[in-house]
Amino acid sequence: MSRRFDLKKSLSSIISSEEKKSDDDDNKVPTFLTSSLGPKVAAILDKHAESIHDDSFLKIIRQLEFWYADQKLPEEDFLAL
Repeated sequence: MSRRFDLKKSLSSIISSEEKKSDDDDNKVPTFLTSSLGPKVAAILDKHAESIHDDSFLKIIRQLEFWYADQKLPEEDFLAL
């Protein structure tokens, strides 16, 4: 199974999941993935999945969560990141 397929499958399951984890859970789903931006972000990440290293992927997710949840960045600016 390719890394690209794994990433797409993982993001799809997160986005479509209706189960939200509690705030004290370390595996909490990033809020931007459960918003209307989730599918758009997943498509962008999927497009570049082959060139994103695991560590970089985690950093990207953390930064996106920061800009979405803490900074309330407008959708257009958020997707430009």
